[in-house]
Amino acid sequence: MVAVSDVVVVGGGPVGLYLAGALAEAGIEVLVLERKQKIGQGVLCTGIIGQEAFDKFQLPQASIEGSIQQVELISPAGEIISYIHPHSFAYVVNRTVFDRLLAARAQALGVEIITGFEVVEIWKSNRFVQIKGKRRGFPDRVYQAKICVLATGNSFRFHHQLGLGLPQEFVFGGQVELPEREKQRPRLWFGKALAPGGFAWQIPQKKKLKVGLLSTTDTRPYLERILRKYYPQVKEQPFSADIAQKAIAQGIVTPSFRERVLAVGEAAGQVKTTTGGGIFYGLLGAEIAEGVIKKALLTSSFRGNFFGLYEKEWRRRLEREIRLGLIMRKFYSLLDDEDVSRLFDIARDNGVFPLVQQKGNFDWHSQLILSLIRHLARHPRRLPPIFHISREIWKKAKHIPYQKREGSPEATTKIN
Repeated sequence: MVAVSDVVVVGGGPVGLYLAGALAEAGIEVLVLERKQKIGQGVLCTGIIGQEAFDKFQLPQASIEGSIQQVELISPAGEIISYIHPHSFAYVVNRTVFDRLLAARAQALGVEIITGFEVVEIWKSNRFVQIKGKRRGFPDRVYQAKICVLATGNSFRFHHQLGLGLPQEFVFGGQVELPEREKQRPRLWFGKALAPGGFAWQIPQKKKLKVGLLSTTDTRPYLERILRKYYPQVKEQPFSADIAQKAIAQGIVTPSFRERVLAVGEAAGQVKTTTGGGIFYGLLGAEIAEGVIKKALLTSSFRGNFFGLYEKEWRRRLEREIRLGLIMRKFYSLLDDEDVSRLFDIARDNGVFPLVQQKGNFDWHSQLILSLIRHLARHPRRLPPIFHISREIWKKAKHIPYQKREGSPEATTKIN
């Protein structure tokens, strides 16, 4: 007879592990199935997580290797603007350590984690969700659960089978790690020549640099160009084999639920569309999923209309940020390098950075985006011609439901 878990989480990344631990803490039996042989293995991520996420979700402090307060912004022409925030706004973490500490916390709360288990099929019966998979050296195995959570990141192989939606589109993130020979600052490059439709970065970590970029196309040739131009110490090395690249989901995934099934994190489109970051929004989605799952198990309510409360709530909190960020990223992709350089000129001398200091938030971007649109509209003669479509952006933005972010009086959770 096959044992039945309360919840099976497919995927052992930060969002799945956090949700598993939170459920287990409430006495719920949780099993996590992870395809990789080790938690945190081969993670492609800058490792930047906002302070709000650490404070709210009590994330593992031992994974922190530094903080960010200052960043250098580089225009397509090579001009550098150094921006200093009033305080540190994000932590740089070791993602392997971060993930493994979340796993250890979940296990201490009673979660069973099976690594090296590749799920090959998921199907629903009247009473259970059944998850079939294989593990090297073991016969194929079927697990049963009352509820299945897909925390599969950018893998959507089971979405169609289970009746879930798919992302609107994808962008690509590429990254390589280099030895840090001298102390470096965080750095961002902008412009089509280096990162079409996105931006490139340099993030110092403990004894190494993470150099990468976000783009609408294959990142590898552009990342090689950056490495050869700015890192002469590795000038002669072939980089292609060392560059890791992955697709990043963009846009709302709907439906993100079905009877007995929920998707969380990137699998639900809970990703910042401005930067591609997914941990904080995914954790917010996991928190909402936690409340719905607890109530479902308590009341034996597993129908799709009950699980629809999950999507309604997470979209109430995050949809405005996701949709407006997607609009702005698409608009930015229309700018050529001359347009971007002109924006750097405006930023240098007309009060943009004081506005960023006042309105900027590492995880919540919509307020800053709309404030910048209004601010730049006061300087129409200096703006690139294409920027005059900002009125259209504003019109679209007005139709995105506004919900103040968590912590404000209006941002109350309806699911307990």
